[in-house]
Amino acid sequence: MNVPPVLKAMRGSVTGFTLIGLQVALTIAVVVNAYTGARFLGDQVVRETGIDEANLLHIQNYGFASTFNARTTVLQDLDYLRSHPSIVNAVQSNAVPLSNSGWYNTLRTVKDPDSPGINAAVYMVDEHGLETLGLELLYGRNFVPSEIVWWESENPVMPPAMIVTEKLVERLFPDDSVESALGKMLYYDGERGSTVVGIVRLLPSPAATSDTPNNAFLVGRLNLWPRYNYLIRAHSGQRDSLIPELEKELSASNKDRTINYVRALADTKRNSVSGSYIVVWIFGITTVLLTGTTLLSIVGVTSFNVKRRS
Repeated sequence: MNVPPVLKAMRGSVTGFTLIGLQVALTIAVVVNAYTGARFLGDQVVRETGIDEANLLHIQNYGFASTFNARTTVLQDLDYLRSHPSIVNAVQSNAVPLSNSGWYNTLRTVKDPDSPGINAAVYMVDEHGLETLGLELLYGRNFVPSEIVWWESENPVMPPAMIVTEKLVERLFPDDSVESALGKMLYYDGERGSTVVGIVRLLPSPAATSDTPNNAFLVGRLNLWPRYNYLIRAHSGQRDSLIPELEKELSASNKDRTINYVRALADTKRNSVSGSYIVVWIFGITTVLLTGTTLLSIVGVTSFNVKRRS
């Protein structure tokens, strides 16, 4: 019985109620899109990475002196780190997961530089990489010491073996089973390649909010450059106490280099995804303000018509 009077009242103020209708439609559109965007970004931030984020540290080393010997320094540092009672394992690496800074290669399944490929992040590690990162090996095996090569700029040697993620295999070989990728060659630039010896479940790329987070692989290679990273996995509860100790000990052990920083991976990830958090907050605040404004507009127009009729 109340509908006809309401419709009659609305016909008496067509412009006002038309604007309110448009505002409600716009509000709904903005709210739906903001919710979708916030949920997408939120899923990227909290998704499983497959590594032991809570206990990982990374160190950046820079050898500045002309007498700096990268090979000797790397071997000495790794011996010290791996023998430390608070450290599970450690490895040298060219890149740091979830840091928004890393290396990428285009992998191809055939020896043809013009064939389609998939862009994937590459981590250069040795046989201690799986344990250091805490990766789950699904098929195959880890690297063996004979498969680890040193990368010298004068004489670059291609690593003979690689370990890839399950998702990367599914994208490279969509018609085959995941395990069937073992023993196959994958080519970096259509000419040089390595044999797949292992498949891990997850491995995040350096891009913390990548749309293809597990397009990544490991190769057995140590670098002889002056600037490189160490990835360190601490025993549970020992991470924070290690930061000042490692910075002090490594800096004092070699005067030809400097330790740029020692950071917890959790802090690095937090900085990498801070932009996503800001966008989520902006979406939330915009949604609340727009919804509140629309409700006030409805109440205002309704009150105005009620008072006018009274």
